[in-house]
Amino acid sequence: MEIRASSKGDMIGVAAVEWGDREAYIERVRRAGGGPSRPFATRLVVFRGTGEGQVLTSKTVTLDPGDPITQLRDFAIERWGDLQWPVLRVMYRSVIVVPASVVTM
Repeated sequence: MEIRASSKGDMIGVAAVEWGDREAYIERVRRAGGGPSRPFATRLVVFRGTGEGQVLTSKTVTLDPGDPITQLRDFAIERWGDLQWPVLRVMYRSVIVVPASVVTM
């Protein structure tokens, strides 16, 4: 999670939400030489709030919905104007599981 004070004194931030134990699943299918694919979505929640921490507005985005498994490596707010949504820097890994192998990009 990254939270910053904006130029107006309120807060802006971004948080990542990942459900499930994707590391254990990936390791299990790697050892088995592949297997059935199971989706693990990563969601980014971008928010703006008061200086006291009350969230006023937010947006949720699914990271690369075309990939069944994404693993977030790093993210940060690059810039955020007073009246617009931010530009984020996001680094993630895509994992594709097919019956005979596991591919990581």
